[in-house]
Amino acid sequence: MLELYKNIKKFRVQNDMSQAELAKLTGYTDRSSIAKIEKGLVDLSLSKIEAFADALGVDPGDLMGDEWESSVVDNARLDLAEHFNYDAFNIAKFQDAEHLDGISAHTMVCENRSEYTTKPLNCIPIYGTIPAGIPITAIQDIEGYEEIDPSMLRGGKQYFGLKVKGNSMYPMFMEGDTIIVRQQPDCESGQVCAVRVNGDDATLKKVIKQGATTVLQPLNPEYEPIFFVGSVGEPSLEIMGVVVEIRRKL
Repeated sequence: MLELYKNIKKFRVQNDMSQAELAKLTGYTDRSSIAKIEKGLVDLSLSKIEAFADALGVDPGDLMGDEWESSVVDNARLDLAEHFNYDAFNIAKFQDAEHLDGISAHTMVCENRSEYTTKPLNCIPIYGTIPAGIPITAIQDIEGYEEIDPSMLRGGKQYFGLKVKGNSMYPMFMEGDTIIVRQQPDCESGQVCAVRVNGDDATLKKVIKQGATTVLQPLNPEYEPIFFVGSVGEPSLEIMGVVVEIRRKL
């Protein structure tokens, strides 16, 4: 890792940048932190190395040299392990190193029926239906994949996509639209959510909370609202997530 710290200093000097300026750009409070880093006294995470690369106007590989590729592979394995709830050892057995070489740190393995292919970590499955009682990760009716902004995944947030069927949410949502849903078991009043009603397949509705009553409000006036007495989470009403984006093909 000594090459990394030498290169940080080299590119800082080439950019005529002070240690104090670099500290400000990379989230440190003062120049002393940069001085310690340039002496190799502080270990840097991959995200911090990327922050230094951005501040210095270079690629992370320019800072780390030959060590960059192995770091990328190791971090890809950690991302895979977290996604599948496996430990890194099992991921190494599951997907051997030659398949991980060259994959970015935001890479995962997506399951598509019986085949495994490499896809970006920010690649989410789009479902045609979400049957009652089946976990999202076990559903086989995958119609495709969509990429989302990687920043949306911060904090461990998880997403799935769902094809809109019917016209109860017209005109905001039209049949065939793809909606991006952030998985969560509850919502704020007024948010549009993917919900399960009385154990049926997932549907799209605006959720309105009125004291002890929850209303599932269609946006199309031709459809009647559905009323539930009791809190969200009752067996008759399950919120699967909040809609954060609509994607429509013209």
